[in-house]
Amino acid sequence: MVATFSGKLGFLNRQISIAFHKAFLMRARNVRNFDLSGVKLEKDEIVSLSKRKEYQFFLFVAIGYLLVHTYISGHYTINILNAPQSTDNQPSFVLYLLAVLQQLSGIWEYELIPVIAAFTISLVLFFLSLKNKRRVMRKGDLVGYATVTLFAVLLLYVVGSFTAVQYAKYLAYGNIDSISSKLNNSNDAKSLKIIADDKEVLDALKKASGMPKIIGNSDKLNETILLAVISDQSNRSSFYKQILLPSAISDKKVNLKTPSDVFLLPDGSLVIRELKKDTIESISPTLGRLMVRGYFDPKYIKEEPQILVMGRQEYLKFREDQINEQLAEIGKYITNAQSLINSTYANINEDKQKIESNKTGLSNSVTSKESDYNNCKTAGYTSYYFGTFYRYYTDSECDARRAQWDQIIAGFQKNITDWEQSLKIDQYNLGEYQKTKDLLVKYRDLVATQKDNAPGELGIFESPDKIKVVLESTSDKAIADYFAIVVHEYLHYSSYVSEERSLPQFFEEGLTEYYSRQIVTDQIKTETSIGYPTIVPIIKKIAQDLPKDELERIYFTKDEKTLIGLLNQKYGDSFYKDSEYYFQIIPFLSGPDALEIVNNILFKIGGPKLTEQDLYSSFSSFDSTSK
Repeated sequence: MVATFSGKLGFLNRQISIAFHKAFLMRARNVRNFDLSGVKLEKDEIVSLSKRKEYQFFLFVAIGYLLVHTYISGHYTINILNAPQSTDNQPSFVLYLLAVLQQLSGIWEYELIPVIAAFTISLVLFFLSLKNKRRVMRKGDLVGYATVTLFAVLLLYVVGSFTAVQYAKYLAYGNIDSISSKLNNSNDAKSLKIIADDKEVLDALKKASGMPKIIGNSDKLNETILLAVISDQSNRSSFYKQILLPSAISDKKVNLKTPSDVFLLPDGSLVIRELKKDTIESISPTLGRLMVRGYFDPKYIKEEPQILVMGRQEYLKFREDQINEQLAEIGKYITNAQSLINSTYANINEDKQKIESNKTGLSNSVTSKESDYNNCKTAGYTSYYFGTFYRYYTDSECDARRAQWDQIIAGFQKNITDWEQSLKIDQYNLGEYQKTKDLLVKYRDLVATQKDNAPGELGIFESPDKIKVVLESTSDKAIADYFAIVVHEYLHYSSYVSEERSLPQFFEEGLTEYYSRQIVTDQIKTETSIGYPTIVPIIKKIAQDLPKDELERIYFTKDEKTLIGLLNQKYGDSFYKDSEYYFQIIPFLSGPDALEIVNNILFKIGGPKLTEQDLYSSFSSFDSTSK
C-alpha cells in the first residue's frame, strides 16, 4: 500500500511529507486499510499543509538528518570503511552500500543511530502537534504516521548515503588538487615526502636495506603516486583507496606534473618515468648492489663499482675491437678443428694400414700353421742299420706347436676387429670435426658482418672495477632489460678473482646470465632473455640438478675443479671430457647452428628438447602495473 501511495505522490521530499500528513488525517478506516487511492492534493491544500508546524518540523528533521548523515558517513567512508569483496564494474554508490552491509557490525553506530534519532524525533513532533491541537490520538494516526515516517527516513538514508559518497569524493577532489599543486616543484614535493633531487634520491637508496619497488610510466602512475602520498598522510580506508580515489582521479582526468623523471615515493617505491643518462648512471651502482645482495649471500657481493652509460658511437668502436678479438679466438678454434681433422686423417690411414697388415699376417699364419704341423709330423730320419724311421717330434709336441699358431691367428683376428672399430670411430669423429669446422667458419663469417650491429648483451665489465652499459632505449619499458645488463656485469665484477682464475667461458657467461635473469625476475618481477640464449637452457638444467649453495660458491670462487667433479658425478665419469669441446664452441654458435649441439647436451643431462625459436634473444616489456 505504501508503494501505491508513493507512486501516486512522486514529488519532492517536502511534497511527500505533506501528502503523508494529509493521508493520515483522513478517516481511521482509510488509514487502517491504507486505501489511499482517493487521495488528491490540490495546489491550495499543499500550500495550506506546508504552513503547518509539524510538517515544517519534519522537514527540518529531514534536512538535519541529511546533513548529519552526509558528514558522518562521508568521513568514515574516507577513514574507516573497507572496500567490498567484489568491486567489478559497479558505481561508487552501489559499492558503498555493499561495503556497509559487509561491515555493518563494525560501523552500526554510524549508520543506525542517525536513522533511529530521525525516526524518534519525527514521532515526538507528531505527538506534540496532537497535544498542541488538543486532539485525541487515534491508533490509526500512530500506526500510519509511524509507517510513513519510517519509510521516509529509510528513503532519506538512501539519499544521505548517496550524498555521503559524493561528499567523500568532493573531499578526494580537494586532496588531489592539493597534491597536484605541490608536485610541480621539488621543494613543495618534499612536504609530501617525495624525494626528487638526484643527490637526495641517491642518498636515500644508499641507506635502503633492500631493493625498492620499481614503478614505470604506466597508465596508473598518477593513481599510484596519489595513493602513496595519501596513504602516508593518514590512515585512509581501503574503500577510499581502492574505489573513491581512482574514481575521483578518473573524473578529474588527473595528469600530474612531477619535478623529476626519477623520484622516490613516501612508501619507498622508485618511480622511473624515463631512463635519462645522467640520472640512471648515478643510481645504477646502488640499485645493482641492492638487487644482487637481495638474492645472494652478501658476503659474496663487493661494494659498488663505477658504472658508465656508454654513448652509441663509443660502444660501436669498442664492439668492433671486441669482434676482432672474437674473430681471432674463433680462428684459433678453426685451427684446432683443422688440426683434429688432420690427425684424424692420419689415424684413419693408420687404421687401414694396420687392418691390411693384420689381414696379411692372418693369411700367412693360417698357411704356416698347416705346413708347420705337417713338417712337424714328418720330420725325422731312417736308421742306416735297421731301416726304421725315427720322428724328431712327438704328436703332443706337434699339437702344441699347432696350438701356438691358433693363438697367433686369434691375435691377428682380434687386432683386425679392434682396428676396424677404431676406423669407424675415427671416421665418425672426422665427420663431426669437419662439421664443427664448417660451422665455425660459417659463424666467423657471420660475426665479421656484425661489426656495425649491436648485440643483445649491451654491457662490458673491465677488470677490476669498471662497468660500461649501453642504454638502447630511454623508455620505461626497457627498465627490466637495462637492469638485467647492469646485474649481469655487476655479477662479473663481484665474482672477479683474477685474470688467471676464472671458469670456462661457457660456465662464466652462462651462470652469470642465469643468475642475472633470476635476480631481475625476483627483484623487478619481469622475466628477461636478452643474452646467451644458447647457453642458458643448459645452465638452467644444471642449476636444477646441482646443490644451489655449492654452485653459488663455485661461481664466486671460480672453483673449476669442483665444478667438473660435480658434473661428472651427476652425469657420468667422462661427461665433462666428452662435452668440453662443445662447451667451448657453443658461445660462438647461434640459432639453427647451435640447436643440434645444445639438444645433444640437454639429452645427456635429461633436459627438455628445444626448438630453434628457443635459441634467440628477446626484449622484455616492463609493466609495473602488473607487479
